[in-house]
This record gives sequence, C-alpha cells and structure tokens, in this order.
Amino acid sequence: MLPAIGLNLAAQSAPALAALALGPMDAMQERSETDRCLVWTNKGIAIGESLETTIPFDERKAATFEPAEWRTEHASDGYPQVERSRTPTEGSLAIGRKSVLLVPSPGMARIRIPYELIQDVAIRYDPVSNEPRSIVVKSCNGRFDIVTFRQERPGRSDPDATTAAASELKARLAAFKDAKEN
Repeated sequence: MLPAIGLNLAAQSAPALAALALGPMDAMQERSETDRCLVWTNKGIAIGESLETTIPFDERKAATFEPAEWRTEHASDGYPQVERSRTPTEGSLAIGRKSVLLVPSPGMARIRIPYELIQDVAIRYDPVSNEPRSIVVKSCNGRFDIVTFRQERPGRSDPDATTAAASELKARLAAFKDAKEN
C-alpha cells in the first residue's frame, strides 16, 4: 500500500516539479540574452538613429516594404501587457544584409537595428479576423518595434505584406546568424 501512495504523490507533483525546473531555465535564458546584449554593446553595436532617409550602401539589395508605420514600445513601460498610445512613424521597412531599417519621410529619424541585437521576430494577429496585423521585432534592452503595413483602404492593415516582410526578415536574420557562426 505504501509504494502505491508514493507513486500517486509523485505523479501528482510531477507538473509542479517541472514548473520548478523550468522557472530557473527561463531566468537563465533571460540572463544569457542580457549578457549577449552586453557583449554586442561593448563591441560598439547599437540601435542607431540618423536623419538620413536613404538605405546605407552596405545594406544594398535590401528588400523594401511600404507603406509602413513603425512605433516603439519598451518592456520598462510594461509592454506587452500595457501599450502606450504613440503616434507611429510613416515610411518604409528595409530589410538588409546586416540590419533592419525604418526609412521615414524626410525630416524624421531613420532607425537601424543590427541583426546581432534582434532577439525575436513575431507576427501579431488580429483578434477578430485572425489575419496577420503587424510584425513585432524584439531586440536588446526590452525594446519592441511594431511595424504595420497599410492597405489602400484607411485603417486596414495588409496581411500579405505583413507575412512577406516577416518571412523575409526571419530568413535574412537566420542567414546572418548562420554566417556569423561559421
């Protein structure tokens, strides 16, 4: 009878043990991402802003998607649970060999995010239609850049452009990381 009780208790606590084991792994992964970000920052690699509205020469053959709207959120502000009401910057998204860029209208700052600093690329779906609505680029220091592509009709996002841009960005990011490892 006693061995059966022990097996029953062990079976009931298995999910709890798994949760206890995974908790430290999540924290360890987060620390390793932070450490990786510090390594790149110490090497001088950072997210850059510039008033130039052209794509840099070393990013030639960039895939461009437009019209795009881009806004930045930060984990320190509570994102993704809390989204601030921010006016997006209009322009085009350029996916180059070494970075992703938002190239805005003249007079606005262009943003360049080197691939070394990108931690994840995800598609956000519309809760009603379940169509791709935007791309979320998570990078170092809890930065999230959210890109939406507009259709001809105002107020509608373009699911085809969203899917195509996310696929292109993920493919170039993977190729960049493979080249760095080899």
